[in-house]
Amino acid sequence: MAQATEWDTVDAGYFEGHVYEIEWLHTPAVPVARICLAALADDIAPPARDAFVDLLCTIVAATTTSIRVGGRRDLVDECEAIIRPGTWLFYAEILSGRHKRTAVLCFEILQELNEDVERLRAVYRIAHRSLRTTSFWVEGLQRESLE
Repeated sequence: MAQATEWDTVDAGYFEGHVYEIEWLHTPAVPVARICLAALADDIAPPARDAFVDLLCTIVAATTTSIRVGGRRDLVDECEAIIRPGTWLFYAEILSGRHKRTAVLCFEILQELNEDVERLRAVYRIAHRSLRTTSFWVEGLQRESLE
C-alpha cells in the first residue's frame, strides 16, 4: 500500500474484517495504527497517503473492540494512545494542501481525538482553501463559527 502511486490501486477497505468491522476493532488494529503513522512520516505518494489516513480515520472512529483481550485490554484506547502523538502529521497534511480528501480525513481524525477547539479553529481558518469549503462540525460548533 505504501508504494501505491495510482488512485485505483489503493483501497484501505480490504482491511475490513481483519482490522475493523464497522465500529469494532480487532487486535491487528494496534500494530496497523503504528504502521500507518510510520508511513505518513515518510514521503509517500498521495494515493498511498490517502489510504493510510483513511484507515487511521476508521480506526480512530471505532467505538468498541471486538473482544476484550484477557478481560483487560481496550483496543480503542490503545489505538488512540498510539495515534495521538502523531497529531502533528495530521496538522501538516491539512496545511500542505496536497489533497482535499486526505485533508478532510485528517481534520476528522483530529476531531475524533478531541483536539483543542481553538487550535482546530485556527487551522480551519488558515488551511488550504478546499478544506474551507467543507461543512465541518467541531465540538458543537458549526462551520460558520470556525471562520
